[in-house]
Amino acid sequence: LFIIGLMINVNVSATIYKVGIAWGENADFATLQELITAKVGQAADDEIWIAGNHILNDQWNVNGWSGNVYGGFAGTETSVEERERVAGGRGWEFVNPTVLSQETKGVRNSIMYSGSSSGSVFSLIDGIHFDAANCAASPLFLRQFGSSGITVRNCIFENADLPTDNVLSGGTADYEAGAINMGSDDAALVRNIVVEECLIQNNKARVGAIMARQAAIKNCIIINNTGVDTDKSGGVYARDVFSIENTVFWNNKIGETISNVNANGKTTLVANNIIDELNDTFLSSSGNIAETDSIVIFSPKEITLSIPDGVSIINTSVPKTDEKYIVKLGASFNFTVRVPEERTIKAKIGATDLSVKPGSLADTYIVTSTGIMQTTQIEVFLDENITYVPEKATTAAIDWESFLSQHDMFWTSISGDLTAASYTQINIKTGYYAGALMGNGLIGTNMYKLKDNVYRLNAGRSDVTEIRKPYSLFNSARLPIGYFTLATVGKVTSEKMRLSLYNATTKGAFITDKGRIDFKTYVHSLKNYIVFETESTGEEVDYAWEFVGQKAISPRYIQNGSADAGYLNAQGKSNPDAVSKIEGDYHFLIQPLVTDNTFATVGKVYVVAWKEVKSGTKRRIIATIAQQTTEQAAIDEAKSLIDAAFAEEAEVLETSHKQWWNEFYQKAAFVSFPNTRFESFYWAQYYKFASTTREDKPIVDLQGV
Repeated sequence: LFIIGLMINVNVSATIYKVGIAWGENADFATLQELITAKVGQAADDEIWIAGNHILNDQWNVNGWSGNVYGGFAGTETSVEERERVAGGRGWEFVNPTVLSQETKGVRNSIMYSGSSSGSVFSLIDGIHFDAANCAASPLFLRQFGSSGITVRNCIFENADLPTDNVLSGGTADYEAGAINMGSDDAALVRNIVVEECLIQNNKARVGAIMARQAAIKNCIIINNTGVDTDKSGGVYARDVFSIENTVFWNNKIGETISNVNANGKTTLVANNIIDELNDTFLSSSGNIAETDSIVIFSPKEITLSIPDGVSIINTSVPKTDEKYIVKLGASFNFTVRVPEERTIKAKIGATDLSVKPGSLADTYIVTSTGIMQTTQIEVFLDENITYVPEKATTAAIDWESFLSQHDMFWTSISGDLTAASYTQINIKTGYYAGALMGNGLIGTNMYKLKDNVYRLNAGRSDVTEIRKPYSLFNSARLPIGYFTLATVGKVTSEKMRLSLYNATTKGAFITDKGRIDFKTYVHSLKNYIVFETESTGEEVDYAWEFVGQKAISPRYIQNGSADAGYLNAQGKSNPDAVSKIEGDYHFLIQPLVTDNTFATVGKVYVVAWKEVKSGTKRRIIATIAQQTTEQAAIDEAKSLIDAAFAEEAEVLETSHKQWWNEFYQKAAFVSFPNTRFESFYWAQYYKFASTTREDKPIVDLQGV
């Protein structure tokens, strides 16, 4: 017996907390203040999606939070990319802005603050409008933090008018900045700060806009900020090495004197910016442009394209107007071209190479220029050499069924589950951990021995979960559903089964002192049901087939005997008991799922349904799991699936199931190893992942994987 097992840790997706009434019933918190009080969303892969405007009654101490925070949502989005931007606008221009502000002007109150070097802060802040009118300290004041860096993107900082006498205890002066202050005098750990595609305007403080350590500022507009301390800056003050690229500085002052950047003796890289006054930091030799006329600075920029013969433009990020493309100051511009077969291109603005990447269509390339600062021409050149394109290998000649049959999983005896409940006694070569896995990415099963003379066929569906809010390990837990059992009439004397990788079908036999049961089972590759067929001899034609429902409760509670407060009701249940029901030949187990422990509102209902048809010594069983918002809708869906299955001949149904799998392997990247064991392991995992998830299905379930 050779069983292949695999344990994999996968960061499947972020945990998302939706904040704001605009999310409606999908909101985890109505206000940002509620999320802050609850102290959730702090894990590295967590995301906080904020919709609407929020007024805080105290600064948000973000020390201890990590992950990402986003604004700019309407409340209907399912991804960050769906946030709607103003047509032709810059990165910070959202149709549905998220404005954060303070209710009253307190003592040193920021909007986001971190003062400890031992804790992390967000990795990314994206799409937040910081209105600092009621701030008494920098709206984004990360004085110290211990994480490896932070990116601030697509944000607005404005309206700060900060007091000039803020000094923290211990004699450490924190020269307040009107927008962003990252890294105080003693904050040696603060590093890797990126501020990109942000608007910083109309702020007044000891440093007008930004004070930071090890910062990269790019594609920003920093205008009309005022610094109060004469030895600091109206714009940016460096505490450590920093770089500034593709950014506009205009009318940042100390008093009446232009003061855009104070390098403070630190190493700087300052290139390709527009500024109203060149100096030793902003050199024209580094591509910096001096311009004092604000109309000229902020007017849209014109782009012309120089395209060689044989290259055609397919599309551009902005429409063409009078042979030119018009973009906002600092905006990015991209276009897609088709090139002659087997040729590649380069693109430049002056001597600067632009990003060129292959497009989604054959012989196409996408050219991107970030931060357009002035009227310019982009030139495209065909490479001189024709690209060598090797002949593609083909797997058409492979006899896939014969090849994969070498790696089928087979059992000459079938092990049972261990009786001990302790994790220390788990053995991956027995029972559940050594079963025959089958699935289609949504519905799944695992066949193995439950105990002597009884075999188990699990029923799993990967999107059957608790539906509580807010998210937690209990409130969103995957739920056990149940399993079918086949109990033989006599004592089993011999057993065997084989899982065909090529056909995703398990066949086997149970031989007893009362007869024999030959069986075949699979989860249809495209349709959501489990098929189980048998042909028996002797007294085994009357083997027992039953379904055992499992409690709809978090497996963590089943294992550990404890749960979060509020998860269970007074009777120790998280959902009502399931109800069994028979309608003619249909068998149902009906399980309502409730939204809280009062059981007042049923949010979803899942139904396990099956139907058995006997013909002489043959039995055919079709089972499914349907989930809907009402009991009747779930029952109707289940019956419809079962009826459609029985309407097809068994051979026709099985052929359509096998077809998907056979074609799946024929599209595979063929891999062979000199070590047969490694080769078997590879193809078994290939099969298992196609069983547990698909492109249009939920993430990998834990059913046996």
